[in-house]
Amino acid sequence: MGRNKSLFIQSIGSAYRLWIDGEERPGLGIVGSSLEEVQPQSHFNLVFFSLSGKNWN
Repeated sequence: MGRNKSLFIQSIGSAYRLWIDGEERPGLGIVGSSLEEVQPQSHFNLVFFSLSGKNWN
């Protein structure tokens, strides 16, 4: 198996932040601590990343 991977996140109509292996990756919308602060978006997200030296099974 190769070490280059991707994550496909379907349209969920929400806001989120994403971390992979401790590194922040592209999220969607603006995450907030209250309903007034949140700015959701609705479209798919495709994130490419490489695995570190950790043992991933």
